[in-house]
Amino acid sequence: MVRSLSLAWSAAALVLPAAVAAQSFSFAYQPQVGTFSSLVHEVRGTVHYMGIPSLPDSVTAEYEAQVGETRRFVEQLAGAWIAHQTFDSVRARYRVQERQWRSIASRTTALQPIRMLVDDRGVGSPMGETPVEEAAIARGVSSGLQLQLPDAPVSPGDSWSAALRVPVIMPVAGDSARIIAVNLDGAGEATLDSLVARTSDTLAYVSVRGRLQPVVVNTVHPLNGTPATIEIWGSTLSSMIWSTGWGSWVSGGSSLLIRGRLEMPSGPADGHILADLTSRFQIRP
Repeated sequence: MVRSLSLAWSAAALVLPAAVAAQSFSFAYQPQVGTFSSLVHEVRGTVHYMGIPSLPDSVTAEYEAQVGETRRFVEQLAGAWIAHQTFDSVRARYRVQERQWRSIASRTTALQPIRMLVDDRGVGSPMGETPVEEAAIARGVSSGLQLQLPDAPVSPGDSWSAALRVPVIMPVAGDSARIIAVNLDGAGEATLDSLVARTSDTLAYVSVRGRLQPVVVNTVHPLNGTPATIEIWGSTLSSMIWSTGWGSWVSGGSSLLIRGRLEMPSGPADGHILADLTSRFQIRP
């Protein structure tokens, strides 16, 4: 039996002592009421659109987003927790063909806290509506990779098959501020690469390779606004670090290679999409 844990990513460098050899490790998500964690999430990448009627042969859009988040646990239930999730800052922008950057969201003050139900897998779901546009973008950026992990202890070098869910956020080509936001599910192989003992905790390094299954998203033509659909699929290569001191993932990084096909009922042919996205995450002490 396996359980899911919500992951996020970072490329932060760490100076570490020697790795722990021949030691088993258990992942346990058990936050304490009254504690909180602050995190920084980033997403950036390029999206290439090819063969789309009314556009040049190839159009490139760039996208960047950064979200600061604080999560405070306020109540423990049977196998779950209630937390207040606050987005301290939200910035997102895009540009097409090296034109000027356009802002999608720019907020340096905290949004109203969202009441979250967090299960024993570490996955949070909002309790109620989140109508604010910045909150919707922030949740997409900060939701992170969800990965199935074994309930039984594992040792360095052990691998296991795992179901994956990866959030994908990318701009639609054109001069509008439309964003495609979708979760891609798939299957992968996860490996506990190493364990590192420190004075205050033990770090577990995990790497993941996976393929993401196609999903169809309703959208519009980037220029004339006519109905269209995009079928998206891809692959991911990820790494992340779990800390026993924090009882959670504290940093990691992910690379997503996304392919897609844009279908327009009124168009003579399908367009194609190739996106290269990277995400990272870092917990703030």
